[in-house]
Amino acid sequence: MLFKTVCLVGTLALAVSAAEDSATEREKALLDRIEQLEGDYVNQRLYTNSLPGYTYGGAWYVRYQILPKLAIAGRGEYMADRAGLFSGTSQVLREATLTTEYRFGEGFLTRLEWRRDFSNQPYFLTDTLGLLRKEQSTAEVGLVWWFGAKQGAW
Repeated sequence: MLFKTVCLVGTLALAVSAAEDSATEREKALLDRIEQLEGDYVNQRLYTNSLPGYTYGGAWYVRYQILPKLAIAGRGEYMADRAGLFSGTSQVLREATLTTEYRFGEGFLTRLEWRRDFSNQPYFLTDTLGLLRKEQSTAEVGLVWWFGAKQGAW
């Protein structure tokens, strides 16, 4: 056998909402929360008798609907890419992301996001050619517009 890949993926999701008759609209919005945990493992061999290259990691996602038009979210991820299968470099990658979301109306929202990435190896580009560093920050503004029959959360 020339090529063998084993992948295991697991996801656990949890959604929490206030009971319809026991809370005010503001309390319902504060209690609307979605959480998700994810785990991944990949083992790859070029040949049956070659050493395996493996990657494992996980992620945690949480989103709170604070007000009917306003939500905040967070995400954390970890990936041990021991053979550089995904990133091209043997390293451990971590990231943390914070997002705010504002819905202007049905079919249009904006997201503001800040993300921080970390590695145990110099991996991220800098302004200096050939110089890499172990961390980077990213900020973005996203505008989302949709139309059609889809209603509610995506």
